[in-house]
Amino acid sequence: SGFVILFFQAEDGIRDAQESRGLGDVYKRQNQKGQLEKDLNEDILNKSNEIAQMKDIVQERDEQILQLQNELNLKSKEIEAAKSQLKNVQDNSEQSIDQLEQKINKLQQENKDLQDKLLSTQNYKDLDVQSVSYTHLTLPTIYSVQISVV
Repeated sequence: SGFVILFFQAEDGIRDAQESRGLGDVYKRQNQKGQLEKDLNEDILNKSNEIAQMKDIVQERDEQILQLQNELNLKSKEIEAAKSQLKNVQDNSEQSIDQLEQKINKLQQENKDLQDKLLSTQNYKDLDVQSVSYTHLTLPTIYSVQISVV
């Protein structure tokens, strides 16, 4: 036969004061926890919406930047084309200027020749010419007057 010895420690009855942990307190804590989760979920949803809006704005800006870069590239190409045309015009104008100067010189010479010819034609003093009377070339005029008396 064996002995089993059990020892029990007696409570002295002195405990620290604690609030009641009844069902009401548990329910209140669950409501508080539920409200916190609800508030956090609402905040997360709001932040997600803000992020989505920001992404849309960023995408729109990226599209605007891309469009502006394309326009800038086109303008740069137009500027290069205009510069090339200007160079061609300058090259051609130098040739044209030389041609025009030659034409002007030729026309000035022709003009001088015509002026000389005109002067020589008008300058009849060098010719031995005498003035001529044209009175012998006119026909005699006969006037007849008739008077009738009634």
